[in-house]
Amino acid sequence: MKGIKYILALFSMAYALSSCDSALETIPTDRLSSDVFWQTNNDARLASNACYDKLLNFDPTLFFECLSDIGHRNYYSNDWSVMEKGTADAQATIFYDIWKSLYQGIRACNNYMANVDKIESTDQAELDIYTAEVRTLRAFFYSYLVELYGDAPLVTTPITIAESKELTRTPASEIFAFIDKELEAAAAVLPLKQSEVGRVTKGAALAIKARTALYNGNYEVAAKAAKDIMDSGVYSLYPEYSKLFSYDAENGCEVLFDKQYVKDQYSNQAMSLFGVRSLSQGGLNIAPTRTLVDAYEMKNGKLITEAGSGYDPRNPYTSRDPRLGFTVYVPGCTLPNGNIYNPLPGSGTSDDYTQYLASTTGFGYAKYINAEDIATPSNCGINLIYIRYAEVLLIYAEAKIEMNNIDSSVLDAINQIRRRSDVDMPPIPDGLSQAEMRKKVRHERLVELALEGQRYFDIKRWKIGEEVCNTPILCISYVDDKGELIYAQDAVNPKRWNSREYYWAIPYNEILMNPNLSQNTGWSSTAQ
Repeated sequence: MKGIKYILALFSMAYALSSCDSALETIPTDRLSSDVFWQTNNDARLASNACYDKLLNFDPTLFFECLSDIGHRNYYSNDWSVMEKGTADAQATIFYDIWKSLYQGIRACNNYMANVDKIESTDQAELDIYTAEVRTLRAFFYSYLVELYGDAPLVTTPITIAESKELTRTPASEIFAFIDKELEAAAAVLPLKQSEVGRVTKGAALAIKARTALYNGNYEVAAKAAKDIMDSGVYSLYPEYSKLFSYDAENGCEVLFDKQYVKDQYSNQAMSLFGVRSLSQGGLNIAPTRTLVDAYEMKNGKLITEAGSGYDPRNPYTSRDPRLGFTVYVPGCTLPNGNIYNPLPGSGTSDDYTQYLASTTGFGYAKYINAEDIATPSNCGINLIYIRYAEVLLIYAEAKIEMNNIDSSVLDAINQIRRRSDVDMPPIPDGLSQAEMRKKVRHERLVELALEGQRYFDIKRWKIGEEVCNTPILCISYVDDKGELIYAQDAVNPKRWNSREYYWAIPYNEILMNPNLSQNTGWSSTAQ
C-alpha cells in the first residue's frame, strides 16, 4: 500500500476528528490542537506524512540540470534561464522559493520532534521508527540547503517569527556534522524494509549519509556508509536500464529513496514538464545538450574523440553506449507513442527544433517519460527517485579512489553498472592510476545519472563550473540539403559561470527581514 501518497486525505480526516467536539468551544476548531492530537502512534504517523509532503518535486529536483553543462532551460525567460546565463541577482525568486520550501520541510520536522514525546505509546518501537524517519527527512532537507547556500541557520526546534529575525548563519561544517549525527542515529533504528512502501528505510538514511559525506569530502564515512548498504543484501541494480524509470520498476530493487505519486490522487506533471512536443504538446522545460550526448562512449568503450573509436559524425547515434538512447531522445529514435522523433529543421513536425516550444537543442528527455502518461500529461503517477543503488556504488568507488585505496571492489562497483544486461559496456581495466580512475568514475556518474538532478551538484563540488559551463548551448548536428554537416548551437544565450555560482545568494527578502544574515561572496545584499 502506498500510504505516503494519501497525506492530504489523512490530514483532512485528522482535522475532522479534532474538531468534532465543538459544542463547548474548549478546543480550537480552526487547527489541530495538542488536546486531541499527539495522543497515539497514528498521530505521529500523520505528522510524519506531512514531512514527506515537503520533499522537493520534479520541479525543481530535475531543473537543477539546466544549470549544468548537460541541460538547457528551454525557451522560457525565468529565474532558471537567468541563472543559466549567470545574470541572476539576489532577488531572483528561485533563491527564495527553494530556501522557503526547504525550511518549510525543516519546520514540519521540528514540529514533529517537539511534540512526539507527548504520546504515551503502547508500541514504542513503532513510534521510534516514525521519529527516525523524520530525523532522516530533516537531514535530507538540510543536505540540499547546505549544498545550495553554504552556511545557513541551523534550526532544530519550532521558533517564532520574532526569533526567526534573530537567526545567524551556522557554518556549513557544523551543518554537515549535524546531518551525519542525525542519520547515524536514524539508521540505527530504521528497518531494512518497511511494510508501507515509500517510507524511509535504513538504506535510505545510509544513502543520504554516504552522499552528504562524499559532497563534504569525508570519504571514509562515505565509503563505509555505501559499503553497509552494499553488504545489506537488500538492493541491487535493476536488470534493465531502459525500464528503470518506468512504472514497472517503481519501488524495485534499485530504489533506496523516492517521492511517491499516484494518478488522480497525488500526481505530478512529469510528462508535461519534460515530454517532447509530439508526446505532450506542452512546452519542454529542459532540453538536453549535445555536451551530454557526446559524452556517451562508443560501444567499444572509447570516447567519440578517441582514435579508433569508429565514430561516424554523419551517423552520430549508432554503436553508442545504450544508455544514451535510454536517457535522451535523439533524432530517429522511436517515441513511446510509436512516432519517430524528428527535430530536424524543415521536418514538418512539432518537434522541429526551430519551432516554438520544441526542444531548442533538438534533444529530448527520455527518463520518466512513459506511454501511460501521454493521454493526461499533467496527471502522472511516476515516482521521483532521489537516490538509487547505482549511485551508492559510484559513491563507494569515488570515495575509495579519493582515498587512493583502489582495489578490486572499486572496479567491481563501477563495472557492475557498466555490465547491466541492456547496457553491457566494456569493463574499466585494472592498473589505472588514481588520476585515471578519478576521471573514469566522474565520467560514469555523468552518463549513468544524467538528467536526474545530480550533475549540477557534481560540478559544484568538483569546482569545474568555469571549465564546463562557459560555453554556447550545443544543439543537434545534421546534414543539410547541400550535404554539409551542420553543428547547431545557440551562441546568443550561452551558459555563464563565475566563482559566485558555487553558492546561491541568500534571498534578498530574508536579509531584508533579518540583517543578521550575511550574504554570500559575489552577491549583492541590496536591491539591484
